[in-house]
Amino acid sequence: MTAACSSSSEPVLVLGGGLMGLAIAHQLARKGIAVTVLSRRRSEAAGFVAAGMLAPHAEGLSGPLLQLGQLSLGRVPSWVAQIEADSGLPCGLRSTGIVVPFRSDKERDLYPTAAFGEPLDREQLEQELPGLAPEWSAGLLFSQDGQIDNRRQLMRALESACVDRGVQFQEGVEVQELLQNHGQLKGVRTRDSEGTLSTLSCSQAMLCSGAWSAQLLPELQVFPVKGQMLSLQTPRGALRRVIFGPGTYFVPREDGLVVVGATSERNAGFNEGLTPQGQTT
Repeated sequence: MTAACSSSSEPVLVLGGGLMGLAIAHQLARKGIAVTVLSRRRSEAAGFVAAGMLAPHAEGLSGPLLQLGQLSLGRVPSWVAQIEADSGLPCGLRSTGIVVPFRSDKERDLYPTAAFGEPLDREQLEQELPGLAPEWSAGLLFSQDGQIDNRRQLMRALESACVDRGVQFQEGVEVQELLQNHGQLKGVRTRDSEGTLSTLSCSQAMLCSGAWSAQLLPELQVFPVKGQMLSLQTPRGALRRVIFGPGTYFVPREDGLVVVGATSERNAGFNEGLTPQGQTT
């Protein structure tokens, strides 16, 4: 199942209307390829709730994953510029830098990505993060990392850019099954919000269903991990940098909203709503 350019009159189907589905649909449409996005409920997509940190260095990645993150980080500005040009809407990309605090210089210097950051002593750390508890005596500033306001800006701009480029949407549609013949994709079976079953013919599709993808391709080793967070409204400019600490992060938006996260719950499955762990963590 590929999305290579084809002379077929059938559109490429994008299965999932989250961040990845919209991003791929937009890029295909920019190449002149007909695209239809099938989405059960776009509001359940992680892109509408995630904090939007762009943090391959602050998260301490290593090896090929760090290389992938660095490559992605370098391409984000031009990608965002395309979306903003097509939609006329801002995406909320900000080069705020990210501070990672540590309890000692040794702990800081052993961090996997320490070589990519600016080392901070206690005085410098306090200048970046006034009011930080005294046990945090060192830090790293990754000025190349940043954030994007995906929930309030990026996702909306992507939707608008897709529409501007002629992407078609079928909302309230859940893909039940991939229809194949001798290993070749022939179509998908869907159910709409009223329970009506339909079959859509296609020879090319992009599977962008996130944690639900294994329901269509069981051989995929993906599963849901539930994360919960909260938002605090603070005075504008009260926190300049993103803080990435052990077990938590603070992501300040331009208007003073601070996103605080997050739990990591592998046992929650596809449960919607708050969980006891999320309320007590």
